[in-house]
Amino acid sequence: MWTSNTAFYIFVGFALLLIIFLLWLIVSQVLDETFLSYKNGKATIIGTRFSPASSTVIMETVLVGKSVLLIPHTVYSPDAYYAKLAMNGLEGETPISQDKFVNLKPGVTVDVEYSKKRFSNELSFNSVIF
Repeated sequence: MWTSNTAFYIFVGFALLLIIFLLWLIVSQVLDETFLSYKNGKATIIGTRFSPASSTVIMETVLVGKSVLLIPHTVYSPDAYYAKLAMNGLEGETPISQDKFVNLKPGVTVDVEYSKKRFSNELSFNSVIF
């Protein structure tokens, strides 16, 4: 027979498991990307990606006296251009300028400063020399 205490302890147990899982995700992401040593190498351009400008409206809650106000806050994201690169069987992408994006051809080899992430096995590019 369940009592109110049993339900409370089950809720607390699930809440603690959720918190531990979220902390594990955050810590593994931080460890994956910090203190990476960069190396020089050559990568092949396998494609490009364009992310158009967009805006997002976030409603902020402000408590004024005993009433709650919702204030819209607009976040603008400008156009973004990316080059998809491959080396040693791994892929990654890096942001580039618009003029380089227009003149970029797949199959071209470029010099890069890169590192391989520890857990996700992804490439992270520090610089690309076209």
